[in-house]
Amino acid sequence: MNNNHWNYPGDNLMMENNVTSYEINPKKKPYKIIMFICVILLVGICGYYAYEYFSPNDKPEEIIKVGKIYEDRDLVFERDEKVYLDDCERDGTEKSVLPFININSEEVKKYNEELLARFSKIIDEITYFDASHFEDDYRGQKCYKEWGMFEFDYHVNENILSLVLKVTKVKWHIGDYSYEVKNFDINTGKEIVEEDILRIKDLTKIEFTGKIKSGVTEFYSRIPNWCAPDDYECNPDKLMQKDIKDTMENVDYDNLNMFINENNNIAIVIRTYFSEGHDAWYYNIVEVK
Repeated sequence: MNNNHWNYPGDNLMMENNVTSYEINPKKKPYKIIMFICVILLVGICGYYAYEYFSPNDKPEEIIKVGKIYEDRDLVFERDEKVYLDDCERDGTEKSVLPFININSEEVKKYNEELLARFSKIIDEITYFDASHFEDDYRGQKCYKEWGMFEFDYHVNENILSLVLKVTKVKWHIGDYSYEVKNFDINTGKEIVEEDILRIKDLTKIEFTGKIKSGVTEFYSRIPNWCAPDDYECNPDKLMQKDIKDTMENVDYDNLNMFINENNNIAIVIRTYFSEGHDAWYYNIVEVK
């Protein structure tokens, strides 16, 4: 008996069909496609929400401008409360003036009220003494025993208002003065602090403090007559370098009183030392370029 298998044409066809059917299996293919689409959608949705959550908001924040309190007045003006200094040494033309910041925000209004209270206190503290027994020219007159005054200046650069207030206090002819600065955003009425100014100028604190010495040097270089007229042994360059060194060693880097001046540069208020003829410290404004 012959056990050889006969290969009928139909057998090959059946095997081919079986192989072909196994490879493409129409019943399993739709599930794979659906799963693949679901994975793509899931990754896309997760990526979208992750971007929205972690990425910075690039949309510019809408700025609501607060405007002025008095539309027909300047951004800063003198208040009606002012005092003309008039005593045995003053003829009444010198005046103590109080600034009013004309920005319609709660922060500015609060600051205006604080200034008014301080100004009123200084005025209330003005006292006199009878100097007629010192010199005949003062007979019947009174001189200030204790007095003070406000002076101010301000600068506007783009949307930044910088107010510089000089406060002088004198007692028995011994006076002292200091500068105070305040910066406000004209559009929002909010205070602008040191970090804001440095960011606007694209400077870090380290970069800025590295520029202070050159500003101090330029400040001192503009001062004439370093030596006293009768001091023939004085070396002006050496004296200036000494004062610069003393000034830089006493800079309060945590309280620089920054503002933006009329040249659109940062300026600071620091104590400057003068040795020749004075041997004293004075507050001065130094421009830092």
